[in-house]
Amino acid sequence: DNPAAVSQELGLIGSKLAIDLSPDKLALPNAALKRADLFEFRGKPLVQLAYLTPESGPIAFCIIANGRPDAGLAFEEREGLNIVFWTDGGRGYMLIGKAPRAALESYAGDLAARV
Repeated sequence: DNPAAVSQELGLIGSKLAIDLSPDKLALPNAALKRADLFEFRGKPLVQLAYLTPESGPIAFCIIANGRPDAGLAFEEREGLNIVFWTDGGRGYMLIGKAPRAALESYAGDLAARV
């Protein structure tokens, strides 16, 4: 819960994907950004941002440099988790959590417009 530390983490992580991950772009209503992690998946950088909502618990927002063509928002459910995903600018984006579909799609629309 240290905004300065989170902002610094986001700057470093965003540079790996050549994307602006400033806190104002990642802000979501009723969801607190708790953590940002950088991983490598199949030789490509993968960012995972962890949010916590009072209603539905944790939500993960993942971004990977995948080089795929743009594709609009899509939805699926796996093992009791709701997932919204899309691609834009050679990056794949995914929101996953137990939040209702409508909430995740709203969050995804906000993030897709800003990130």
